[in-house]
Amino acid sequence: MTSPTSKEILRQSLRQARDSYARALDPAERAGLEAAAIGRLRAVLGPGVWASYLAMGSEISPARVADNAPPDQPIAFPWFESREARMLFRLGGGVFSSGPFGIRQPPGTAPEMRPDWIIVPLVGVDPAGNRIGQGAGHYDRALQSLREDGRVTTIGLAWDVQLVDSIAADPWDQPLDLIITPSRTIRTRP
Repeated sequence: MTSPTSKEILRQSLRQARDSYARALDPAERAGLEAAAIGRLRAVLGPGVWASYLAMGSEISPARVADNAPPDQPIAFPWFESREARMLFRLGGGVFSSGPFGIRQPPGTAPEMRPDWIIVPLVGVDPAGNRIGQGAGHYDRALQSLREDGRVTTIGLAWDVQLVDSIAADPWDQPLDLIITPSRTIRTRP
């Protein structure tokens, strides 16, 4: 098991690198890089329910994933009833409100969805699909539950600077199936 201190130090270092990288991009350059990543993402997304996230700060934004999607394509987003509750996915309909973590989420009345494809935010990732997120384990617990119930494909979306050589995985960490950056697509699992 990875020491919580060493994982937190790595998380802080990766977050700082991501923040510095994104701040240095002019708006047109950032838009171009995000468009390249979205193009790669759209090339791998298949049929079924997609789940995405609403980017915060220096995270690469998947907002344009719905561009050119079929008009009836269901896209779900993370949803929390409370800070202690398990993360669920609810259908996004363009109306979002602040959830218990201050993150925008669909309303509690939106239909709950079981995603087939999940675009996962991250702080850092290695070529084997081991990721470091915000540190609360919400995605790991949700992915474990979804994988117990059937197949789900997970896709980490990241700036190239967030890809590192190796991240020590803890037993509860859920690896990603694919990693998409503006310059590459990495398949980590068959």
